[in-house]
Amino acid sequence: PTITNLDQVNYTNQDAIIVEGTVTADAKVNVYVNDEKAAEVESENKIFSVEVDLPEESNTIKVTGELNGIETEPSQEVVVIKDKVAPVLVVESPVDNLKIKEEAVHVIGNVTDDIRLARLEINGVEVEVDEEGNFHQRLMVDQGENLITVKAMDGAGNEAVVERRVFVDLEEPVITNIQPAEDLELEAGDELVVSFNAPSGGEGYFLLMLDFGMSSRDMGIPMAEEDGLYVGTWTVPEDMEAENLMIEVVYISPYGHEVSAIAEGRIRIVAGEEEEDPVEPVDPEPATIENLVPNTDVQLRSGETVEISFNSTPGGTAYYRLILPFAPESNRPGVEMVEVTPGFYQATYRAHEGVIASNLQVEIIFVTAEGETLTAIADGRITLVGDIEELPENTVIIGDEAFDMNYLERDAYAQSKLIEWLDAGKPLYIKLDMNTIVNYQGQLVSIDELPVVIKYMDPSGMKVYAK
Repeated sequence: PTITNLDQVNYTNQDAIIVEGTVTADAKVNVYVNDEKAAEVESENKIFSVEVDLPEESNTIKVTGELNGIETEPSQEVVVIKDKVAPVLVVESPVDNLKIKEEAVHVIGNVTDDIRLARLEINGVEVEVDEEGNFHQRLMVDQGENLITVKAMDGAGNEAVVERRVFVDLEEPVITNIQPAEDLELEAGDELVVSFNAPSGGEGYFLLMLDFGMSSRDMGIPMAEEDGLYVGTWTVPEDMEAENLMIEVVYISPYGHEVSAIAEGRIRIVAGEEEEDPVEPVDPEPATIENLVPNTDVQLRSGETVEISFNSTPGGTAYYRLILPFAPESNRPGVEMVEVTPGFYQATYRAHEGVIASNLQVEIIFVTAEGETLTAIADGRITLVGDIEELPENTVIIGDEAFDMNYLERDAYAQSKLIEWLDAGKPLYIKLDMNTIVNYQGQLVSIDELPVVIKYMDPSGMKVYAK
């Protein structure tokens, strides 16, 4: 007899299987599973069919014919592997309910099976899986909600399914009703209120900027949101004066869109009128902060140090901290200083690797032995210089100045400088990624072609890079 419905190796997730076949003459057909007789059936019209149990994970099946008590030689053996365990499917990306602003999403994951993986599909299309079970497929998505179905199937018909929903918004949001819309004059202690309208669920920030586009901190002051209205506040610190400060608002949508705009109103900060103190007994030796160092601007590379010191009354407690101009005040006291000799306080600041910033102010907080708190700002500013190899990618280099491409698109000064530079026929460079710099004609150039010092500007402000 011959088994006709099974291949040499077969897979099933059932506990029994149908064995069908043919014989040369009608007779009794014996079915053996793992060399044990499992069933017998009479053939009809030289055809037989019988169901047998599968007791093991791997089962060998053969049949014999029996006529007048004489059994024929067995048929060719077939193997039936019983597999009731579904594949293990892990989808690492995207996460469920992901919100994106791109037209494509990368489906990344891993699939394994204890016996044999037959097929992996993403939205009904078969996807290649490497030897370790990893898969990575770029999938186009539409505006709105997209359902991504990842299905793994083994040879026995077991399935594992993972679904992910991805929401897509290809349209850039719009910021409206930016306040203040008119110029304001403020003095110490006044509160500036900034607001705008944008789609709800996002993040809002605002930055104070000098009129040439240099901002006070990396991201800005966070704003609270309610029903699409984003509101933030800033209190003018003591001893501050400024002219023509601009306010930039930044909105980041839940889908990752980042848009910014400049408020029409400009800010002028004036010194307030000093109140006359009531007549009190005069302290013959009032505490002051004297000889504050650094008294000139300092540039530091990673690992370099600068001394911070001052003179005041003995027995006090001193701290220093580095702050950005116009940054919100912090309640942190800073780094404690050492009283080296009576009345002389000193500390050493070491530039940290990877930290780049411009025009950091050195603020001293001094608490006298009597409990009086004094503060002062050093005349010298600290600029933390980055290695020119760390200049960010997507940067346009114009002489000794460089601009982030997104910043260049919306900054009038940067655009004007670019046009003048090109009109003059001077060399212009573009850093495409961390290892690729090209000129305006697209030809590769060495980093040696760049200036020794470059001032880099992006929405967070100015940074300095040097060879």
